[in-house]
Amino acid sequence: MNEKDIKKAGFEFDKEYEYDKWYTRIYKKGIIIVEFTYLEQNNKLVSFNMYIDKSIPKTFSFREMMMLDLILNKE
Repeated sequence: MNEKDIKKAGFEFDKEYEYDKWYTRIYKKGIIIVEFTYLEQNNKLVSFNMYIDKSIPKTFSFREMMMLDLILNKE
């Protein structure tokens, strides 16, 4: 997965911040947040993280919860 894919999926750039030898670019779509962290020296992707913004309350049905469980807790 890369930033181009995320943009095609409808995610919007939110912000970028730098620290030590890395920089992170953050994208958002609804309650989903994704972060790409790169090594500043060569722009190499070192991590990709996805979060659910828990500050925005969301109600799910039991069926939806089970679908999320299958996706988020797969091994």
